Amino acid sequence: MRNAIIRIVLVIVALITPAIIGYRNPDIDTQQSLCPSKLLFDFPCPGCGLTKSIIHLYKGEILVSLQYHWWGWTFVVICFLLLVLSIYDLLKKQDVCGQLLDNVHVWQIFAVLYTCTYLIRLGTDLIIK
Repeated sequence: MRNAIIRIVLVIVALITPAIIGYRNPDIDTQQSLCPSKLLFDFPCPGCGLTKSIIHLYKGEILVSLQYHWWGWTFVVICFLLLVLSIYDLLKKQDVCGQLLDNVHVWQIFAVLYTCTYLIRLGTDLIIK
């Protein structure tokens, strides 16, 4: 039960934070990224652009969102699913979400998909430059 409450709070924070950043920084597109990899090595990490992608997704700018990061919309969908499952767990006193998150195969599939899309995105960025 405690885990479901913690998950709900974390997911809400993860969903609200980009909205707050976008509201407080309307010119987010012109600001320097805070990614250490980008700042030190001028090389994007796998998460570079995710926050800006989510901010533009919240504004309804789907194409701009996809230009910043391909997984912005996926992050929001996964967060909503986790939120629904965690609320379900809390109400039914079960741990469906916890079992899903403990499944190694789910994380392996996620890691492979995320790595592949990162490498494709990185390759297309290098070709365009």
